[in-house]
Amino acid sequence: GAPILGNAHYRAALDWVRSRHPWWNVSGGADHMFAFPHDEGSCVAPIELRPAILISSWGRTELGPRNSTTTMGEHNWYNRRTLPLMYASYRCFE
Repeated sequence: GAPILGNAHYRAALDWVRSRHPWWNVSGGADHMFAFPHDEGSCVAPIELRPAILISSWGRTELGPRNSTTTMGEHNWYNRRTLPLMYASYRCFE
């Protein structure tokens, strides 16, 4: 399953876009934008959104972050088992 609720919501949105709009599949998402206006920013994005433009107000800038900075369990994306499913396994900013 998804590591956190936010990832599950974005994954559902991505599945909906992929199934109804062929343009995503033409570019692999490279010409699409997703907004992440919440704590932890794009860390919660599904890894499949990596080619897309991810918009975030969060200022974390390191590659391969090693922790989540939230104190809310439901927002904590850092879980070694599910991390490979998430953009956070690569980076958390755009």
